[in-house]
Amino acid sequence: MKLQNVKPTKFDNLNTQDESIKFLMDNIKLPIKTRIWECCNGNGNISNYLMNLGYEVTETDLNKGIDFLKENIDCDCIITNPPYSIKDKILRRCFELNKPFALLLPLTTLEGNSRNEIFRNKNIQILIPNKRFDFTGKKNCWFATAWFCYKLNLPNQLNFIKIKQELLNSLGEKQWQD
Repeated sequence: MKLQNVKPTKFDNLNTQDESIKFLMDNIKLPIKTRIWECCNGNGNISNYLMNLGYEVTETDLNKGIDFLKENIDCDCIITNPPYSIKDKILRRCFELNKPFALLLPLTTLEGNSRNEIFRNKNIQILIPNKRFDFTGKKNCWFATAWFCYKLNLPNQLNFIKIKQELLNSLGEKQWQD
């Protein structure tokens, strides 16, 4: 998704890989009747994965004429991998909507005065995998990401999760070394 008056970066249109979505869904409990808004749909990887699981997903993107920062779609939960150049605006908007959400963001999202202000007193919960997800297809992503969650009833605020071996096997990785 690209928004007006924001200078996009080359990191704004990275494809979300299935392993990162599976990691999220393995670690949250969403009833199948949950209506999900994928508000930065891009190529549709997240929405397609969730629809294949049986969820009702509303797919929007600025390129499809819907600006998440201005619109409100009736939903129970927001799940997306937003453009990183506007992550602060996306986070503020998600908190403003006050719906459960899961945003795939760089771990460095925790840094900085503005995000400190955004997260303070919000009870943000984070699913942190023990490996980096590959957005490039080269199996060597240069930055770590995590799912930043709100109102998804995770056990802790910081959840360090070891990726299940069957997920690694499905990705062609023989064994993950800690």
